Amino acid sequence: TAEIVWTILRDSHVKVTSAMALGLLVGMISDTGRFKRATPETFLAASEILVAGELDYEDALQILSIPADISRKIAVLRAASRAKIERHDNWLFAITMINSFEGYAANALVDLGADVAFAAGLHGDLVRISARSSREASLHGLDLAAILREIALAHGGEGGGHKTAAAMETKGDPCALLEECKKRAFESFP
Repeated sequence: TAEIVWTILRDSHVKVTSAMALGLLVGMISDTGRFKRATPETFLAASEILVAGELDYEDALQILSIPADISRKIAVLRAASRAKIERHDNWLFAITMINSFEGYAANALVDLGADVAFAAGLHGDLVRISARSSREASLHGLDLAAILREIALAHGGEGGGHKTAAAMETKGDPCALLEECKKRAFESFP
């Protein structure tokens, strides 16, 4: 979205303030997972925004470097301690249950070494599942957005995202949905 807004502003010859540029850059860094899911066009737009706003990249990073609060730290550590790890050929899959911060938990499991991670949480009568994968897994055909979208639709919910970062929300049994996600991810690999 930040790239689209930048393109509109640039092409409309709007004078971009430093605050506007900083907001766009922070959005771009966040949406791309700190440029892990960036295209060459993303880098070009980021460069143009830095120049237009007379910014240092560090300005944006400081905004994004808010220390994790204690509840998030506890949730992520509990998710890691509860994780079930399964090997499929040379790929490692992790699934876990958590009460909140599903995205952070899935991301932490990938940072710890899982190639694919699913974290589920029960929120009222809805199950929220966040998924993350390594870049290597997506290069071998894994598309988490497609998997979570299809599973969510099959259960009357919604899902989507990116190949390496996606989420879904639907009704159902969290453990059964996690197993279904893992099974579908297994099937993506040769």
